[in-house]
Amino acid sequence: MLGLFAIIALLVALMIWVAIETTRTFRIEQAARHQVELTSAVLIEVNRAYSAVINAETAQRGFVLTERSDYLEPYETASATFAGAIENLRGLLAGAATETQKSLVDKLESLGNDKFSELSLTIAFVKGGKSDEALAVVNTDRGKEIMDRFRVVIRQLEAYEQGILVSALERAKRAQDRYSLMFLLLGSGVVLLFGMLLFQGWRTARLAQVEGNLEAVETEKAKTELLARELNHRVKNLFAIVLSLIRNSGREETDAREATKKIHERVYALARAHELTATIDGPGRTTLDDLVSAVALPYISSEDAISIDGPPVPVSAEQVTPLGLIINELATNAVKYGAWAEGQDGRVSISWNHDGGDGLSLRWSERHNGAADSQEIDEGFGSSLMRLSTQQLGGEMKRTLKDGQLFWSLDFKLADGTKER
Repeated sequence: MLGLFAIIALLVALMIWVAIETTRTFRIEQAARHQVELTSAVLIEVNRAYSAVINAETAQRGFVLTERSDYLEPYETASATFAGAIENLRGLLAGAATETQKSLVDKLESLGNDKFSELSLTIAFVKGGKSDEALAVVNTDRGKEIMDRFRVVIRQLEAYEQGILVSALERAKRAQDRYSLMFLLLGSGVVLLFGMLLFQGWRTARLAQVEGNLEAVETEKAKTELLARELNHRVKNLFAIVLSLIRNSGREETDAREATKKIHERVYALARAHELTATIDGPGRTTLDDLVSAVALPYISSEDAISIDGPPVPVSAEQVTPLGLIINELATNAVKYGAWAEGQDGRVSISWNHDGGDGLSLRWSERHNGAADSQEIDEGFGSSLMRLSTQQLGGEMKRTLKDGQLFWSLDFKLADGTKER
């Protein structure tokens, strides 16, 4: 995050630099354009001054040799042109001329005036009838010396002006190079910022994924720990129930075979109930119909001996074991003394209804050939086991004999999370 802020700060600094360099580059380029115009104008005036001197010398020689007055007009024009060129040069360089420029213009003017003085002298001699003296002046080296020095100053002034122009153009080029570099850096910064934003987005998504994975791991860990505690609790309960079944079944039966048979039946019923709970993946996954069928059906010899009726009601793992033990005891009594006893050919009806809330009513009824009110009911450990299981369910169980039929009713509340949906 700090790196992102640093890049943003750098981009802000670059944009400020862009604004400054844009203004600076514009001014430098404007100055360069002005210098191009100024140098061009100066060189034009320098060339006019040089041409004026050459034209004046040509006209002077024509007049000296021919004494024709029509040569004087070009001379006068050239003299005026030279004076105008010098005046224009001083005007162009006014306020911005360097000492070198001022010195060169002064030399140019001085040498030009010297040349025009020499030309005027010869013209005056011819006009005064002194042609020989005029020719004598022309034949001296003074005029040539002045022109040679004049040409040197012309070249120096041209070179100096071109040097100023080159310097201005180089400054403009350097400014443009800095401007290009600035935009390159700014573009690189934008690309880098975009890359950082993409990386930050990917990193945030990755961290969210890792956090989600950690949360999932913690959730699975909590589930595993809960399952381990539940398994430990169930194993302890099963051991306690099995030990109690063995101990009490042995007490109520003096015959070893009969005691072994009862222990086997009760432990087997417990195993069937536990088999259902072992497949439960969370509360409310086993139904009462599954439990009743698993425990009661192994005791019957035909489907006509039983009817099972009731809505699908989920049963929690905690309530499967006590319900299974109660149904097993009722089925055991039916086999020993009731509808399923030998020679009875009776029928057991198991039904239940659910009020839509958390209350459940389970009904067990038997009808057989014998007298129901004379049925021998096991009042030993089996009855105690049903009472203890009923207490574990937090419910109430009643036994009724009516019209030759035996009724058992069990009312209790379903555990939280297993109410019918």
